[in-house]
Amino acid sequence: MCLWNKGKATHYCQNCKNYVCPTCIEQHISDQHISDHHKLLKVEDVQSMNSQEFVSLHLPLCDNHKEPLRFYCINCKIPICTSCTVVGHRECEGKHKPVEISEAFQQFQKTATELKEAVNQFTDKIKDSLEAVNQNNTKLEQCQETIMKDIDKLMQEVINTIKDKGNDVKDQVHKIYKRKKDVINMQMDELKTTISDANIKLTYLNQLLKSNEVVAMQSSDMVITALQDRIKEIPRTQPNDNGQIYFFENSYHISSLKQHDIGNVTEERAPDCLHLMTEEEEVIQGQTIKVKLINTGLIIDKNILKATWTQPSGNTCMIQHEETVYGNIFFTRKCKIPGVYKLNVSLDDEPIKYSPMAITVEKKGLKNTIKIHQDIVSDVVLSRDDCLLVACQTADIFKYKKSGNYIDKSTLPEGVKVNRMCKMTNGDIAFSDCGNKCITTINENGEVIKSIGEGELTDPQGIHVNESSNVTYVADSCVFMFDNVSGQMIRRISRMNTNDVTFTKGGNMTLLQNLGNFRSKILQHHALKLLDNKGNVLKLLVRSGIRDGRLLNSQGVVVDEDDNIIVSSQNKLQLFSSDGTFIKRIDNEGEINNSLGLCIISHHPRRVAVANNGHKTIQIYNY
Repeated sequence: MCLWNKGKATHYCQNCKNYVCPTCIEQHISDQHISDHHKLLKVEDVQSMNSQEFVSLHLPLCDNHKEPLRFYCINCKIPICTSCTVVGHRECEGKHKPVEISEAFQQFQKTATELKEAVNQFTDKIKDSLEAVNQNNTKLEQCQETIMKDIDKLMQEVINTIKDKGNDVKDQVHKIYKRKKDVINMQMDELKTTISDANIKLTYLNQLLKSNEVVAMQSSDMVITALQDRIKEIPRTQPNDNGQIYFFENSYHISSLKQHDIGNVTEERAPDCLHLMTEEEEVIQGQTIKVKLINTGLIIDKNILKATWTQPSGNTCMIQHEETVYGNIFFTRKCKIPGVYKLNVSLDDEPIKYSPMAITVEKKGLKNTIKIHQDIVSDVVLSRDDCLLVACQTADIFKYKKSGNYIDKSTLPEGVKVNRMCKMTNGDIAFSDCGNKCITTINENGEVIKSIGEGELTDPQGIHVNESSNVTYVADSCVFMFDNVSGQMIRRISRMNTNDVTFTKGGNMTLLQNLGNFRSKILQHHALKLLDNKGNVLKLLVRSGIRDGRLLNSQGVVVDEDDNIIVSSQNKLQLFSSDGTFIKRIDNEGEINNSLGLCIISHHPRRVAVANNGHKTIQIYNY
């Protein structure tokens, strides 16, 4: 039906999207300014169309030109008409890049196909992830059920064990009860029999008392004697058994059950609850490596803990763990060949965290040489930031990296000559000032804190600061002791010239003393002595002499963490045990020339730095 005249429609207006009758058609034709672009189709043709063909009748037109959209602008990303390709519009500043709409649609189809494939792949991945999560959910349910059963089984085993132990104790109670019961019953029967026998004899006596005198006197003597004999035989009146059974609880096991868990429940696998830790990623050949097994609280079966040691050559061997009284587990190994070693630790054939652990074993001997461009190189200490501070008997303290790179210097007041140094735990440096004949202390910034010993010292050399007792020990014509707080001298120890002083781990004093010149005015003989903290000589550790194990022109002494003693001499660097036994020579022939101060710069690996004055260098040795 026609929308306007309500008559029967004969045509369909594609533009108005309505059915029209002949009268409305004439109006469309006469109204050219309105309907000149309208397209009329027969009703029969429209009714024969399928839905897709019918939709195609109403394709959108260009808003600006009312023309079909036959092109697609690549710049604007919109369909455009033929006029738009010529005129352009404001949105793209007249620079349309048109392509045929069919070509754009093909590209859209291609992009859509690719996007659909990407979406399918994306959803497949999500589905796979969902499946994996669902599987883990199933595993979680099964895991909980299994663990609950395991815990119930363990609890039942514990209960059964306790019941069995309880039944054993009950059996012991029953056996003791039966034995003691037999003793009591036997004594009761004996006492009852005695009472009965006495009563029977007493009954005879009573009967005689009631009978004829003649009859009574005939048996009286026998009855009286029997009764007297009976009461003379007094049985044991004290109980043969105390009637007690005692039970002593094993409170240790009860408290142990209360204090200790029957197991652990974690979100991690058992190997993930363990990891390796060491402070010894680098050591020197011959030095013992110690790796600790850190346990976050897991109760483990140490029988399934395995450790394999791999050498630089690739050869492997099994090593056993060591356990301390506190339950800590360690793996120790001494390596003689330089190279990279690996420690593999597994629990039930599953590697634990940080396994394998690589440990580098370095070669003994000279590690590095740092050239110092000064006339004298007198001492070296390690700063708190792990750098080397070098003294050269000037007003400057030079700072180097261990690699040898120069960093900076601290300049002290004029007239100061930094000779030998001692670093304290707070980073302060105390040094012997051979310019002002005193001991000066500076902070990390090179600022002077205080000076002591002026007027007392004549040629201050090596020093040691005992921070716990606040006492400074100075090697000079003797050993001077100064109070760090007041600066007052406490006393002198040993009247011989001393080049250096330090302390052992046990608190005893080690002195490097000058014994004077013998046979030569150049060679100075020295001895290493051990004194107690009061200055009494305990032992002569090392004598003077030319060969290895003896001291000649010796200037510096230091004690390492193993309580071994290192002494720098005219042309050698030697290692001694705490009792003075010669262990080895650290340097090689020709490397040392007139060495002075020295310091330990590392324990793992074992390293010592020495002021090699003859060569104007700082030399670092692995030992």
